[in-house]
Amino acid sequence: MAVYVTKEGRENLLDELNRLYEELKNLTEEKNYAYNNCGDTWHDNPTFNELEQRETRMMLRVSEKQKMLKEVVVIEISNRNLESVSIGSIVKFEKNITKKQLTNIEMWEIVGHSESNPQNKKLAYDTPLGKILSNMKKDEIKEINDPVNGITKYKIINFFSSWDEVK
Repeated sequence: MAVYVTKEGRENLLDELNRLYEELKNLTEEKNYAYNNCGDTWHDNPTFNELEQRETRMMLRVSEKQKMLKEVVVIEISNRNLESVSIGSIVKFEKNITKKQLTNIEMWEIVGHSESNPQNKKLAYDTPLGKILSNMKKDEIKEINDPVNGITKYKIINFFSSWDEVK
């Protein structure tokens, strides 16, 4: 299954994988030291056992990241989509929670998998909200029946070609 990311997102995945490789290397060295210097068998060496379990978990994380990188599709954002919500879109929308009689105006930039950063107003396309907004067009309204909040309506207000345009 394809995993969509921006160029920056792919770089972040590569950086994370390199960090995991380094951590795994250090953990393996520590485990080997514990094996040779902290007991003679597995039942006499709890430090070795704990390090071996950590190493196994770390190898699984490395394997998952490697698999993800093989499935990565990099989305180039040279011209933002101003017609419908997609990766790269900067979108302003209204969120109306009918049960609470609450209306919010929100703005997000839609980004790739695992690139969400709420402080910088970045929302991954595959988050629950990202999935709701995907492919919506200006003035389109989508109703979602939320078990907690009841009916929530989302309406696209506008698209922007850059954050500078927003200000």
